[in-house]
Amino acid sequence: MTSIDSVELERLINQIVDSELSDVDETRLEALLRDDVAARDRYLRFMMLHADLLWDHGAAASLASAQSQSVPAVQPLASPRSKWSIAWLSPWPTVAMWLLMLGMAGGLVSMRMQREKGAVSVALEPSKMIVTLDAIHGAAEWSDGATIQHLSTGSEQRLAAGALLLEGDDSSAQLRFDDGTRVTVSGGAEVEFSQDLQKRLRLRRGSLTADVTRQPEGHPLVIETPTARVEVIGTVFSLVADSEQTALNVEQGAVRMLRLVDGQQVEVQDQRRAVASLNASAEMQVVRAGVPPDVWRQTFDQPPPAVCKGAWIARDGEQPNRVCAVPCVASRKISGVPVVHHGITARSGVETNLVTLHAGSVLRVRYRLMGEAPLRIMLGTNQPGGSFAGNFEVKRSSRTGVVDADGWRTLTVPLSEFRPLMKRFPMPQDGSQVSLIMVNSHEHDVGLEVCELGIHPMAH
Repeated sequence: MTSIDSVELERLINQIVDSELSDVDETRLEALLRDDVAARDRYLRFMMLHADLLWDHGAAASLASAQSQSVPAVQPLASPRSKWSIAWLSPWPTVAMWLLMLGMAGGLVSMRMQREKGAVSVALEPSKMIVTLDAIHGAAEWSDGATIQHLSTGSEQRLAAGALLLEGDDSSAQLRFDDGTRVTVSGGAEVEFSQDLQKRLRLRRGSLTADVTRQPEGHPLVIETPTARVEVIGTVFSLVADSEQTALNVEQGAVRMLRLVDGQQVEVQDQRRAVASLNASAEMQVVRAGVPPDVWRQTFDQPPPAVCKGAWIARDGEQPNRVCAVPCVASRKISGVPVVHHGITARSGVETNLVTLHAGSVLRVRYRLMGEAPLRIMLGTNQPGGSFAGNFEVKRSSRTGVVDADGWRTLTVPLSEFRPLMKRFPMPQDGSQVSLIMVNSHEHDVGLEVCELGIHPMAH
């Protein structure tokens, strides 16, 4: 949140408590809350504090009336002109929406009212830690709205309710709730999490897989995305979400999925999938998850989909269709300065993953460089049912591979040579499926171009 947004947010909040918020300002406030985690948290903290003070003041006034005693006045925490109107306590859409979304019954913070020397004081209690960050790769940060913490690989960390933001296609993080429920997010994901009587997550974008232990009766784990709401008692499943659709794959168990645009619901069971989009005219269907082939090849005859990275270059003369590397964030230093790699990605769509892996699978890349830099190739994988199966990488010299007369090199790498990026997944599993391939030249822009990618059995 910029300093300008911060000033505007304070102005809008003061207008709420003064009952002076116009329709135009309400629209602006909704935009600020929708697009900024810090703004939402500041708004909610203020409103919770405001409500506590109002109720406390009302109770104190009633007690004073009954006992014919005077009670010191409550000092407002907003601007000096505030009338402390309670009109905002009526059902205002934005308040209800964000309270529901973040599960603020548990809250990001708890507030304690104390009376000391005849005055009302407010103290913020330490936030309750609700998850353990088991593993992380790439650039990530956690925020509770008031503070931002850059996360890095290393020992386990405890986190309070808040928002986790990953940067980069190859980033991933594993969260573990105290009941053993595991949630893995990847692919530039943004997820908010909280816990009161039940666990609540909001996946704004990216991929999420979860292994959910049996939840208390009547209190399922709830996940919201821009287009769907799912309720989970106990199962293994995955979600891929963006602003237009959400794809659900269930590996085992059953998950109830509701499409937000019209309220249509389906139950998705073992080895099946469903998609919730913005298209209310289309019937939600539960179908058996597709199995990708053992052989996959991409030659970039057409521009790659928007979810992939790389600048497409059409055939010119003897040179083939290809994609050129673009900058992307790989990690961040302690100072927050980004570490930028230059690469291309191929990513699976909503329907199915790219290819099925086997012990003898081989990756093939046809590329060329304008300079010298080590190559890094990463595979993102999932189980057949959709759950996360690990990210793996291999590094090679830029001069590796057989070169042809036009300067194009062909590099082949057996699956057995890929190394894990997360300890929980020590090696690529036979039968797992590739959802992402990334080829980059680390921190150097050396004009990397790729004209062909493929994965096939060794004997192919």
